[in-house]
Amino acid sequence: MSSGLSKARLGRMHRTMARYVESGEVPGVVTLVSRRGEVHVDTIGAKAVGGDAIGRDTI
Repeated sequence: MSSGLSKARLGRMHRTMARYVESGEVPGVVTLVSRRGEVHVDTIGAKAVGGDAIGRDTI
C-alpha cells in the first residue's frame, strides 16, 4: 500500500506557503499533512517579523 503523499503536491504546498511568507502576509507557517500513518511537517519563516525561526514544534 502506498502512503498517498505525493512529493509533487507537497512541493507545490511548500511553494504556496513560502509565497505567503515572502510576500509578508505572515511571518511564518508550519504545515502538517498526515495520511495512512505517514506524517509530513514543513516549516517556513519566523515566529514574528525579525523573530526566531519557526520550528517543527511551534504552535
